[in-house]
Amino acid sequence: MSTYELSPIQAQAILDMRLQRLTGLERDKIIADYEAIMAEIARLEEILNSEDLIKGIIKDEFTEIVEKYGDERRTDIVAKADEIQLEDLVKQEEVIVTITHKGYVKRMPVDTYRTQKRGGKGVKGAANDDDFFTNIFTANTHDTLLFFTSRGQVFSKKVYTIPEGTRTSKGRNLANLIAIPGGDKVTEIICVPKGEEKTADGNEKYLIFATNKGLVKKSSLEDYSNIKQSGLKAIKLQDGDHIVNVRISDGSKDVLLCSSSGKIIRFAESDARPMGRVSQGVKGINIDETEKIIGMELIDDTMEILSVTEKGYGKRTQASQYRKQTRGGKGILAMRLTDKNGEIIQIKPVTDKDDLMVVTDRGQVIRTKISGISLMGRATQGVRILTPKEDEKVVSVEKILDPEDDGSEETSGTDE
Repeated sequence: MSTYELSPIQAQAILDMRLQRLTGLERDKIIADYEAIMAEIARLEEILNSEDLIKGIIKDEFTEIVEKYGDERRTDIVAKADEIQLEDLVKQEEVIVTITHKGYVKRMPVDTYRTQKRGGKGVKGAANDDDFFTNIFTANTHDTLLFFTSRGQVFSKKVYTIPEGTRTSKGRNLANLIAIPGGDKVTEIICVPKGEEKTADGNEKYLIFATNKGLVKKSSLEDYSNIKQSGLKAIKLQDGDHIVNVRISDGSKDVLLCSSSGKIIRFAESDARPMGRVSQGVKGINIDETEKIIGMELIDDTMEILSVTEKGYGKRTQASQYRKQTRGGKGILAMRLTDKNGEIIQIKPVTDKDDLMVVTDRGQVIRTKISGISLMGRATQGVRILTPKEDEKVVSVEKILDPEDDGSEETSGTDE
């Protein structure tokens, strides 16, 4: 502990100092502090009352900050990004989607089946001999598939959610993908391209339904845009009736209906007024109880119509040969049917740039060029497209748009 070394004289001088003098020294300090505080108050009030002084101080402080901490920016400032959806990570590409009689579905690359000449024997297209394809079509992975059941329900799925398979793989049963009620089954699948829910000029698009008993119904496509996991009622059906085809329309085409007896009717789409989603529709063609509708397409005179029979015969016919009639009539002859070519099983609008896939009830598949099928008149029986085995029948046909031929060809055929 340090001590002050005061001489006796110094110590005595301090003791002799009066208390009044010591108190005066402390008072001088208090007065000095008070005057400094009042001066600071005056300065701050002057600043608060002057916008120019405030801006000057702010400028000086920011300049000081820049001088002390003004290095390069370490963070990036970007616009708010949209939420990433699973679909954004899926590559857009064309695929083939197939569904079998027993309800198995899969998607495959569009070049899975090689192009063959008309009349070829085909290649194996299904893994099991006791099952066969009932629908084949092309789609983009970002498109939406609408599944219509025999009882008039509709379900939806994105194409990329359909399991990918090989040419001979079984695929996934639809019952594991959509909640189909017991006793019901999918009878029609259509593809709604992404971004094409309305026409280019913003007008409404429609779904055109055709049933087994010859009824047609026209409803707005927007009525089917929000489909829950449990599905949606698509159409009201009579007892014993079911959906044959569903097509997307812009409202400007003609409707073409074809019966199993080879009769066909063409009428303006405007003859069928738009109806609500849960409605029955109107009569499209007048058929008897022994007949059934096998196909419906939307056409104009620039198109060619392909007709295919159960025994592998087919032909192309100019759509203009099917004259327009009043809805509900009996129709005209679409194809001359005999024991040789069997009943007509499907019609398709085609061009000579398309490829055709033909499928039998034993799982055989042939892919051939449409240009190799003769262009003929209405009342002809056609040429052989596929050579089925004994007791084998064609069950489905589908065209492939803009195919890529791999250059290989298998067994060829000739006209019969």
